[in-house]
Amino acid sequence: MEEINIYEFIYNSKNKLHYWKKSEVALYLVGNFAEDISMYRQRNREYNLKGLIEQILKIDFNQAMMKGYLKGRTLWCASQLAEIVPKDFQELNMGFFQLAISILIEENANPNLCPLSVKLVATRCINKYSRKLKKEIQVFEQQQFEKILNQITFLLDNTSFESIYVPIEALTQYSKLNEDLVAHMAPKVTPKLLKLFRNYHNEGQLGQELLNLFKIWTHYDKCRNIFVNTFIPFIIEIIDNYYNSSANVDNKDQMLIP
Repeated sequence: MEEINIYEFIYNSKNKLHYWKKSEVALYLVGNFAEDISMYRQRNREYNLKGLIEQILKIDFNQAMMKGYLKGRTLWCASQLAEIVPKDFQELNMGFFQLAISILIEENANPNLCPLSVKLVATRCINKYSRKLKKEIQVFEQQQFEKILNQITFLLDNTSFESIYVPIEALTQYSKLNEDLVAHMAPKVTPKLLKLFRNYHNEGQLGQELLNLFKIWTHYDKCRNIFVNTFIPFIIEIIDNYYNSSANVDNKDQMLIP
């Protein structure tokens, strides 16, 4: 079987008008064969996985006719590779992490260059690589974190139910970094999260993801007032509504209602 050099398709396309198309195909193949690449590397330790990652990080979006599409495919490929990139590749893991952040928060008036789908895949990529990086190197400037938080809030407001767990998972990841980040973002997103919890607390995965996030926040002194003022009354309201709507003669729990 003839060996195909995917780098040639990514960087040495003879037709510059087709640059992004060939890049997209190469990224699609790499992402779909990520597990096979991992198995091949286990049998062939000399395989240069770092070289593959470095080439992906060097993709030039400015040459693409459809920048948003190529960015989305690049981040999707990075997410697929997250499971096989060793944790000790900290510099390269950070490269994907920073690439995803830069695409998520980039300011551009044209939504076609960074549509909602790209923001979602960028957030998913951030979530995956945040788990692989040491906490001490995940440092954000205040202005940068504000932009990230604004985009996560945007996703909470505009994402479909099937994808809403992605920004919630991002909040959970950031909440594990330090108390200051949590205290800064909690007041801004708590009303939105409580609204989601009100509507979907019975949904297994989503309800559990929200509870995991709330549990983390209760560990921080700066966040406890938020729960005293908003979350606890909210839970009492849910319990009250439950009993008012479901209590009957056969339900012994109705005795708990004053």
